[in-house]
Amino acid sequence: MGDGAFEPSEKAAQEMVTMAGHWADHGRQYGLDLDYSDDSIGVAEALGLRLYEAIPHDESGELTDQERIVTLELAAYIGESFIRSHGGEWGWAQNGRGRDLGLRTGDGITVYPIATVTHRLAGSDVDSLVIFYRLISNWPIAQA
Repeated sequence: MGDGAFEPSEKAAQEMVTMAGHWADHGRQYGLDLDYSDDSIGVAEALGLRLYEAIPHDESGELTDQERIVTLELAAYIGESFIRSHGGEWGWAQNGRGRDLGLRTGDGITVYPIATVTHRLAGSDVDSLVIFYRLISNWPIAQA
């Protein structure tokens, strides 16, 4: 999470809406109801883990095109679900590494769904996208 400079981006928002729609379509192909609700995040995460594990991975550690697509579409779905249920907007945010696409919540915090999903699917330091989603959904309560 971050609180640096944030620049809303309509173009990025449109791209994320499109990618989120692709993820919902993937869900329908597997008989899953990805309806952008808070309750759908666990189902979306499980689908992401399943699809990501089935992809042949590059030995170099670089994301393959298929891995990148799964990551971006799942991140877009999580972000769009949050925006539809809780408000917020997509945009470019300054952080310690430069500029990244982030989501600014209605409470003014910036989160990075793409980075979070990347770490989760790669099996690193993120335990659950459901926990991440609940944390940002309940941020004022979580701060107390």
